[in-house]
Amino acid sequence: MNNPNETQIGGTHYNSSYQHWDFVYDVYRGRYLESSISKYVVRWRKKNGVQDLLKAKHYTQKLIDLFLVGRIEPISSVDALDRSSNFLRFVRANSLIWTEEEIVRRLATWQDTYDLQRVVYLIDLLSQLLPGEAPSPAYVNQD
Repeated sequence: MNNPNETQIGGTHYNSSYQHWDFVYDVYRGRYLESSISKYVVRWRKKNGVQDLLKAKHYTQKLIDLFLVGRIEPISSVDALDRSSNFLRFVRANSLIWTEEEIVRRLATWQDTYDLQRVVYLIDLLSQLLPGEAPSPAYVNQD
């Protein structure tokens, strides 16, 4: 049987040494909404541009709504340190810029609506860039 990580149907936007679906299992523990948000954030420069960011924002709004009505709990931060090596590996393998990295990090450790609203804010920041204008992965946030 072929290794699923060696094949991508339709494009190359997920080709990396540490693929998104493996990261989702390792860090997000398979949680759907966090996984979907990060998927769109990670691929936006390589696939559908701002449309992917709008999808990420929409999924984040759904996550906030589910949290506010008590249908979903935050991700446990208890084992966040155990996941940190996987996080760094994913960031490097996928050449994430600082804004993308911060979104992916917040999704892995969110505890309240402040964290999720910060994700929305960061997605809005990204949507002001065109895919070709994104700062290099080495860009450091000066905030």
